[in-house]
Amino acid sequence: MTDPQLTKKRRADFFTSILLLVLSIAMLAETLTFPMADSYGGVSNVWYVSPALFPLLVSGLLIVMALILMSRAIRDGGMAQAIEDLPNFGRFLASENLHRLLVLIGIISAYVYALVPNIDFWIASFAFLTVLIAPFYIDDPRILRPLFGPFVVVSIIVFAIGRDADVNGTLLDAFVLIGAIFQNLIVATMSRTNQLYLKKWRISVMSAFLTPLVLVPCFKFGLLVPLPVEGIVINAMADFVRAIGHLG
Repeated sequence: MTDPQLTKKRRADFFTSILLLVLSIAMLAETLTFPMADSYGGVSNVWYVSPALFPLLVSGLLIVMALILMSRAIRDGGMAQAIEDLPNFGRFLASENLHRLLVLIGIISAYVYALVPNIDFWIASFAFLTVLIAPFYIDDPRILRPLFGPFVVVSIIVFAIGRDADVNGTLLDAFVLIGAIFQNLIVATMSRTNQLYLKKWRISVMSAFLTPLVLVPCFKFGLLVPLPVEGIVINAMADFVRAIGHLG
């Protein structure tokens, strides 16, 4: 017997997976325009130090995640429900499903166009993953709003100001990092009466923290791939690596 609530969620997952797949393919197509190998000052760089490598990995992983989400939605009847509801598309325009899609578009756009070009890449990724992962664990909009609202406002401010390494680079990095920490503390406070949500919040924050903490050093110090913006966190990592090198 099919669970109506599960089918409704999988229908939303089906629409979300389509949008995520389209955005990921567009990101992949844009990344493929980057040079995979080039020559700088007479020195040839090989493909694994190309700045295109990291966004290629990210877009590839997003495509895989979108396909997994789509397959789960199809398996649980989400696609069939979506097709059945096509005659009521007008109602969909005012539904929660559309709102979820718009929020997803806003989150990804803010990350790609506001944070990545202007903010330390670790901080940008941490702030982005915080608001991207949490909705998959927590279903309560009352708890999620303190994540989405400040993230959008902070992204707009960063986009409007832009990064000037000599003037406001460090300030912008600190502003976004403090904003991400503050909004997570609000969510933790609002979840304290629900132990399940509090546990899920811890999982989402830990995932958002550890993912760039692992990937950034691998690309920066392992593959020697230049990251879009290297600010207070990545510079601190570089100082730590140099200190370890001197000890050796």
